[in-house]
Amino acid sequence: MPGYDTSTHVLVLGGKGFIGRHAVAALQAKGVCVTIGTRRPDETSVGYVEEQHVLHKAVSPEYWQDVVGRFDTVLNCVGILRQRFGETYAAVHHHAPRAIAQACHHQGTRFVHVSALGLSSNARSRFLTSKVRGEDAIRQAGGDWMIARLSLLDGAGGYGARWLRGVARLPLFVVPTSAQGRIAALTALDAGVALSNLCLMASNALNLDRSRIFELGGEHAVDF
Repeated sequence: MPGYDTSTHVLVLGGKGFIGRHAVAALQAKGVCVTIGTRRPDETSVGYVEEQHVLHKAVSPEYWQDVVGRFDTVLNCVGILRQRFGETYAAVHHHAPRAIAQACHHQGTRFVHVSALGLSSNARSRFLTSKVRGEDAIRQAGGDWMIARLSLLDGAGGYGARWLRGVARLPLFVVPTSAQGRIAALTALDAGVALSNLCLMASNALNLDRSRIFELGGEHAVDF
């Protein structure tokens, strides 16, 4: 595969989630050795190794130093839509990615982080502002990092897709007059392929002096 290094060993954090499992499938299809990081590892899984990593508890670089040193690339697909006891937006979206990025820089490991489009530090949503702080921390950590900002994802098992399909089944639907924007939805399958490409991109094919933030959406923008 020209421009890509399929000998890479990749740790996919959140590899059993909606985004992560598509990235894992894309990496495996290319013959890559994949390890899944999950809060509930399954020792009976076939085709890859699973190991336990709970991001809201792993917020120090020291925790990640030896972990990331065993891999060529770490892909972080972990995110939460709502906070629970002890599992905060700040811990999952900001402090843990910062710690991973710092450890990756120290160990010379590539770090690919999944974020979202439309972020703003002025947003009222703590979900969005925690994502912004996480991105800022990754950039400040330095090293070989990349951020993938994904558009609305369509695919089986996705929260956004379930919500939109539920709305579409309603007998009556009112569109707000302010809903003038257009959305280029991205299929989860295509997102997985794109993330796998970022993980495998050869170092000499990446210009680290340029922006390493990739905004990923579908080919066609549609209105609400």
